[in-house]
Amino acid sequence: MIPSRATAGFLTVVVGLCACESSGTSPLETPTVRLAVDFEGASLESWSQSPPRTFNLRVRKDTNSDFARWFSFRVMDGGGEDLTFRIVNAGELSAADAFSFNRPAVSTDGGVTWDRVASASYDAGVFSFDLTPPNGEVWIALGPVYNFSRWEALVDEIRDHSMVDSLEVIGQTLQGRSLHLVKVTDPSVHDSLKGAVWGIARQHPAEVGGSWMAEGLIRWVLSDEPQAKELRRQAVFYLVPFMNPDGVALGNYRVNSVGANLNREWANQDPSTAPTVAAVASRIEALRASGRRFEFFVDFHAYSSLRKNFFFYSGTDRASPGEVQEIEALMARFQELNGDFTRTGSAPSSDDTRLARGWAFETSGVQAVTFECSYQDITYGPRAGTYMTPDRYQELGEGLGKSIAEVSFGVGG
Repeated sequence: MIPSRATAGFLTVVVGLCACESSGTSPLETPTVRLAVDFEGASLESWSQSPPRTFNLRVRKDTNSDFARWFSFRVMDGGGEDLTFRIVNAGELSAADAFSFNRPAVSTDGGVTWDRVASASYDAGVFSFDLTPPNGEVWIALGPVYNFSRWEALVDEIRDHSMVDSLEVIGQTLQGRSLHLVKVTDPSVHDSLKGAVWGIARQHPAEVGGSWMAEGLIRWVLSDEPQAKELRRQAVFYLVPFMNPDGVALGNYRVNSVGANLNREWANQDPSTAPTVAAVASRIEALRASGRRFEFFVDFHAYSSLRKNFFFYSGTDRASPGEVQEIEALMARFQELNGDFTRTGSAPSSDDTRLARGWAFETSGVQAVTFECSYQDITYGPRAGTYMTPDRYQELGEGLGKSIAEVSFGVGG
């Protein structure tokens, strides 16, 4: 089991269920419910209590940025009380209209499993939801949390796997966190005989679905399935699944610790503001200079206002007919394998070299996609109207791996 519960300390603020207005900055005489926001990835600006059981919350802006949407906090000792939470500045936040179909994620076991609140509403700029938390600790967040601590636990789990050819720290974030590069392949076949696949994730801190998808891809590529085994003989996977650990730890929505939006930094690659982008770009450039085959590049993301799991890819205005045919075939196969993915909902997009996908396509001529998943529910397919879960995100990562195997490398299932 991979623990995902944060190890940082708690700043717990006690609030009582009395018939009076109370601030989220000092304890009351009769403690009943406690809110905690001093832990990895937590984010609220302020909160107050309105009688009798309503909590008014404000979501803070990102570090050195006007982006704002992510929230993550914990409720302790709810004791079965019916509570109402109101994000009173929701109308001022990024992608505010998406609150009309949002339902926060809730965990009662420290982040191992996640559910959604039963219902929520968005009216007059206020996002509201009700919850009856049990005694103990309940974690509430915009989506099912995937913090850097979970990724580090996965690193520890896989580092000695026989098919993990290397697991390197290729750089440091501005706050001193490690940037990991995982190389997965069958070491019995020389790299020069294989095609390379690069994958990155979590440039944007709040896009937790991207990390879950990346983990699903990693677990499948390392599995004992015959298709995965053969793919490892024909491909080398270079994976950097946690590009922005500082932003995640700070509880940001879009940026790192100095306010840089990493997926707008690829054309410049300034190590003083985006060292993780510079480090990964350097490795990709070295791969290209080596003359080895570079087959596929994927950047895992999540989209806050679109209720679908889809690709942005290079269209006919930039890509060759053969490249377009290949990506269309891959998307069609992906949708067959997993109905949570939509080929028809995917879209060609301009190749802006500030973005990882555009930079990879323009500089390396590689098949490159941005894989976007829904923060919330989807509106099509066999599970239309149901909300995405960590298991379903991981199944998407697995489906991508299988689709690459079949279409890009001709490895059947």
